[in-house]
Amino acid sequence: MSRIVINVSGRRFITTRETLSKYKHTTLGKLLTDNEGTEYFFDADEEVFREVLRYHRTGELHVPQNMCYQTFTKQLKFWGVEMSAIEDCCSK
Repeated sequence: MSRIVINVSGRRFITTRETLSKYKHTTLGKLLTDNEGTEYFFDADEEVFREVLRYHRTGELHVPQNMCYQTFTKQLKFWGVEMSAIEDCCSK
């Protein structure tokens, strides 16, 4: 497995190319077109990113309990994740 480090506002997350390849249309999936890169930096909300990465790992997307639904969905656009991916238990 090929490791990738994603730094989100100073917080480092480690994942694999295989995990990111599940959703090639997303911002994370598009990183795979850069075969040389192993570390990437994003100036973004790490709590939202944590859920986006979990979505890549599990196929489930949940809104964090302490986050405004609208704030979360706006940030999903940056990550290239469709709102329709949000689990029914979290939908408005």
